Amino acid sequence: MLNTTSFSVAASSLDYWLSRFEKHGITYKKPSARFDDEMVVYFEDTDGVGLELVFNDRDKRPGFTYGHIPPEHSIKGFYNVEIWEEGYERTAGLLTEQLDHVLISEKGNRFRFAAKNEPGNFVDIVCSPDSLKGLPGRGSVHHIAFATPDKATQEKVRIRILQRMLNTTPILDRNYFTSIYFREPGGVLFEVATSGPGFSVDEAPGHLGESLKLPPQFEPQRDSIEKALTPITLDITKYD
Repeated sequence: MLNTTSFSVAASSLDYWLSRFEKHGITYKKPSARFDDEMVVYFEDTDGVGLELVFNDRDKRPGFTYGHIPPEHSIKGFYNVEIWEEGYERTAGLLTEQLDHVLISEKGNRFRFAAKNEPGNFVDIVCSPDSLKGLPGRGSVHHIAFATPDKATQEKVRIRILQRMLNTTPILDRNYFTSIYFREPGGVLFEVATSGPGFSVDEAPGHLGESLKLPPQFEPQRDSIEKALTPITLDITKYD
């Protein structure tokens, strides 16, 4: 199963985040070293989804904050995803032969692959033959998505996947991008999505997310869909 999603923060922010977890009553595991340049803190959200903060000095991306977290301590984005497998070899073959990844690190039963050796691009396979197979539902991650520049490169990937005798969907139009889906040898659902055209096709970049956007086939049902949605509010002062 796709077990853990990790987020990147500065190495100097460890004490800040531990204090923040304590302040807000968030249960977490003690910091542990993973590779030589990483310190990891594991915790879970309210649905049981596995999350991590990875403290490192490799990530040069700027952090994001609404203002209640100092910029120097803010999250920079994804760091890696973690997949638990009975064995790593077949999934490793898919990543390296069809998805242009290479093995960049390994330690114990953890094997790290990336198409680009930078935070945000790491896929960790953890060999865990005794773990139970994950089932879809609350507390699980549905799929992992990989980016490809355009439909031409996407079609090339699709042909590679078919040649590996894996069942893949046709190219599906998602309005903001196109996608293909297939299950890797261990059963985790993979998506390969184009980087464009992007979310600005029907909204100005400065107003993204201000209104509900629906696929054309669902527009006739807009009234009933909007009435069924639970409003979402974010009181950031609550988390100062």
